Amino acid sequence: IRRLRSAAAADPRHPLVRAALAHGLSLAGHDLEARAEGQRALALAADLPRESRLLVEGIALRTAGKSTEAAEVYRSLWLLRPGNLEIGLLLAQSLARIDPQKSYDVAAKLRALPPPAGANPRIGLAALEALGQLGRSQEVLDQAPPVIAEARARGLTALEARIIHFQATAHFYVGNTGQTRALIERARQMFLAEGEILGAANTFQVTCAMSVHEARYEAAERDCAESLRLYRRVGSPNGAA
Repeated sequence: IRRLRSAAAADPRHPLVRAALAHGLSLAGHDLEARAEGQRALALAADLPRESRLLVEGIALRTAGKSTEAAEVYRSLWLLRPGNLEIGLLLAQSLARIDPQKSYDVAAKLRALPPPAGANPRIGLAALEALGQLGRSQEVLDQAPPVIAEARARGLTALEARIIHFQATAHFYVGNTGQTRALIERARQMFLAEGEILGAANTFQVTCAMSVHEARYEAAERDCAESLRLYRRVGSPNGAA
């Protein structure tokens, strides 16, 4: 985020830089700031070539909470550039909650890209998120280990933590609470070490749900309050991951 902010400060009227900042802010949970940056990018994008303008428009729509409209824009771009990893990932991410099966299908197509693109662990993350939304927890558990290993090999600690978070949640849904607690604590420490406050907030949501399930209501209240505090800290008032 710091590098993106610096780039935007150096060239404040560059719509693609503004759009990249908006996307980064959204991933970090800074929802209100991401929305404002997305709108700034869109206002500057009128003279861009069509594909670049569509990219900015998609990011502006997604950061404004309009995932369905964003997905349509990204789908148009995907048809123009079916082998483009970044566009495919944007499409998969935008579909994850509104149509997870299609999101998973896009991830499967991305995995079929020739190396090195097809081995990118962000594809695995998109697939795991879609599987989680579909309730296919055992498949999450089956597919997570090699994606974790690839993220670790590339030194992508925050990405590895996100995958472990999905892995921990899947363990919870299949009844492995001991594994859930150990993994979610590991993910939390990794997020905090990387300064990923949204990720840490999401882990407290999981332990809150676990404590409710175990009738440990004081612990649940504490963890839910901590997650809400962290969501507010990054400007994500709805607690959206």
